Amino acid sequence: TPPTLGKNNFTASTICYIPCGTLSAYESSTWEEIVGRFVEQCGDSSTLNKCGNDLYWEYRNSTLAITGTGDMYDYTVDSSAPWHNFSEQIKCITIGNCVTSIGNYAFCDCSSLDSISVYAITPPKFGNSGNLLTSSPTCYIPCGTLAAYQSSSWAEQVGSFVEQCDEPVVDANKCG
Repeated sequence: TPPTLGKNNFTASTICYIPCGTLSAYESSTWEEIVGRFVEQCGDSSTLNKCGNDLYWEYRNSTLAITGTGDMYDYTVDSSAPWHNFSEQIKCITIGNCVTSIGNYAFCDCSSLDSISVYAITPPKFGNSGNLLTSSPTCYIPCGTLAAYQSSSWAEQVGSFVEQCDEPVVDANKCG
């Protein structure tokens, strides 16, 4: 049973990790109105959806979410990113505010990618090898960070930047 939740604890973009088998209880609770999305933690949490020492990924409804802290693992042509099986369906990527780097070849096969929402004030570094080679998505960034993103490796990877100043970057459930 989900605990009672007070007001104004989370934003609509918050990802809430919950115990395995509790999704329906959380979705039918007051949490559903407050939290952006739920991720059930099933199995060995030490390796579950890891994409960095303290980074995790989730794919849901055409959106790939990268959350946690630190650097993403590097990938190669022969050793694809763990979301590779979803690559052609990914239309949106959200990158949490504590992600510090994007690994080599992380997004190279995301041919349907339309937008990326980045919550980080400091642009995460891109690996040295191709990441967004098959598309030029719109990148939604925090208000006041345009100059930093334009002078970073992001400028070579995305089609355009849109600063989100009136609200949080973009709700993780409805990118773009």
